[in-house]
Amino acid sequence: MPSKPIIPANRRFRWIAIVMVLLGLILGILLYRYFQSYLETLEVLAEDSPERALEKLAWLFRVVVGVIVIGAWGIGAYCAHVGLKTIRTGCFPPPGTWVIRDAQVYQGTAAKQTGILLIVSAVIIIIAGVGCAWYTYHLIDQLTEAPVKNARFAHLNTQQRASSTPVRSGNLQYVSVVHRPSFPSQQ
Repeated sequence: MPSKPIIPANRRFRWIAIVMVLLGLILGILLYRYFQSYLETLEVLAEDSPERALEKLAWLFRVVVGVIVIGAWGIGAYCAHVGLKTIRTGCFPPPGTWVIRDAQVYQGTAAKQTGILLIVSAVIIIIAGVGCAWYTYHLIDQLTEAPVKNARFAHLNTQQRASSTPVRSGNLQYVSVVHRPSFPSQQ
């Protein structure tokens, strides 16, 4: 039984990977602390100007989702690249790949199946990134437009709004609800 070929570990790449993980952890801790103080600032701002706090929170969500989606697309593109290269060469990992530890090379059907799995994974990751971006931006638009929609029904008299009975208009049913978001410190 012939032994399978092995790609030797690249020591330089191993150190690069360790440094990248450590930098990612440090950056994550710094971002966590920054966003924690930013959210505390938003909490104070929400007491004085809830609309402005909502706008700033929407901006924060857009930035976070944008970074996550760009990361997902990058991972999806890399998976697709490796999958196509694996299918073309019939080897996994493909020739020229840097590995952090010795890796056994799979050839033939097993490699092609791995390549197909990588391409399917890439498509799923990219579609999930697009879906996440669309849904989040749609949700943010709904949240930021809610005060405008509530203003449309301001002409209803106070008695109708206080009774919380539905007001019918054509085929639509509106219930006037006044809701002020509460933050954990206010409970």
